[in-house]
Parts: sequence; C-alpha cells; structure tokens
Amino acid sequence: MNMLEQAKPSRGSNMSGCLFLSFVGVAVSPVLPELFGHPYIPTASWIDWSGSAAIVIGILAAVYFLWLITLGAAGRFQRLGAKTVLLTFAAPFIGFWLGYRVVVLGGPMLVALAIGSGIEHTFTVKSSESDFRCSSSLTVAELPVLASRFCGLAKELAGPLGPGSRVSITGRGWRWGVFGGSVRRID
Repeated sequence: MNMLEQAKPSRGSNMSGCLFLSFVGVAVSPVLPELFGHPYIPTASWIDWSGSAAIVIGILAAVYFLWLITLGAAGRFQRLGAKTVLLTFAAPFIGFWLGYRVVVLGGPMLVALAIGSGIEHTFTVKSSESDFRCSSSLTVAELPVLASRFCGLAKELAGPLGPGSRVSITGRGWRWGVFGGSVRRID
C-alpha cells in the first residue's frame, strides 16, 4: 500500500464529517434570522412535545463531543496541555447546547421556512430588560432558558413590557413556532 492510499480518508469518516457539520449547521442556523431581527420563536406546545427528545439528543451530542475531544487528545491535542483540559470540560456542555438547539429551534425553524405561512402566536413576557449584547430584548415565560430570549423584538412596542404582559408575535411560521416579524401588546 503506498502513502497516497493511506492518506485518503475513508468513506465513513467523510460521511461522519458531513453529518457532524450538518448537525452543527442546523443547531447554529437560528442565529441567522435573529441577526436580521426576525428570530424563530418556538411555541410552548412544541417545547412540551419535544422536550424529552431535546434532552436525549443533547446528551448524545454531549457524549459525542466528549468522545471527539478525547479521541483527538490522544494524538493531535496532547501537546496543547491546559487547552486540552479546557476543551475536555467544555465539550459536553457545547455538545448538549447544540443538540438541544437542533430539536428545539433548528429543526422546526427549517420546517417553518420550507412550509410556513403567515401566523400569529401569543406569549407571556417574563422580562424586557436589554443589555449591551441584546438591545430591545424580550424574554418569554413559557419557554426554557436556552430558547426564551429574543433580541430586537420589543423595540417597536410603546412603553415597557412588565412581567406577565401578553404579546402577540406575527410572522411566517406554523403551529410549532414563528419567525418574529411584528410584536403587539395584548392587554
């Protein structure tokens, strides 16, 4: 066997790499609409229905990311020292976060993009506090921490939104969520 045949990646590793990149792409894809001021907002019924699957996929992704880091640490990352230790501790958290986002946000967002139409969903406001990273933010009470805060939605509302305020978010979507287009207060 010559050196070129040994250096060629196997078909399985190519497929694994494509699967990994697709997974990360779906998990990170909800960031793009948020950058343009139209974040995807899942409904509480979607969170309830998919919650167990999101946790299971998150745990599997955490284990997979840890396995990737420890596999790499045996060879290439070994000389990194403290960075390897940091990557080893961070990998499960990053993996869980990405896996959770695939189920809660990424998957339903892509379906809404493909088959969605004009729809309106109502939510209860938990807070509308802004900071330097997220101006005009809106935190929704019905959704879990990893999927409840949205930037740029509250700027069009007159007056502050207090906890317990009801808002209607209208945009392109389906029964499991909506791309936040416009927000209006329901009182």
